[in-house]
Amino acid sequence: YDSSGQSEYAFSKPYSEKTAELIDKEAKEIVDVQFERAMAILKDSNAGLTELAEQLLDKEVIFSEDLERIFGKRKSANAEEQKLLIKANGGHLPEETPQEQAPEGKGEPENNTEIPGAEGPQS
Repeated sequence: YDSSGQSEYAFSKPYSEKTAELIDKEAKEIVDVQFERAMAILKDSNAGLTELAEQLLDKEVIFSEDLERIFGKRKSANAEEQKLLIKANGGHLPEETPQEQAPEGKGEPENNTEIPGAEGPQS
């Protein structure tokens, strides 16, 4: 989206500027939280990452068994991660969709994700 209005192909947002600011704020919050989470994981896993790098230099190919030996079995998402997943997926767990929750014809109307004036590939 070109907010300067300079684009030859104009696109109008289907929401207000205040809603756009809220979307930006929420997206930034999610990115910031996940960045901090990623940095903490990298710091906590430094020894394992070094061992993984050495093994890759030696073998060039590793398997899931090698990763389990180095890092242990994969942990399931904790409660805070579950909350973030639910929030990021519009109030639903990633495995479920709104169609699975509501009987046909009784759910919310589908969102129109088409961009006005944007046609598919032309032949």
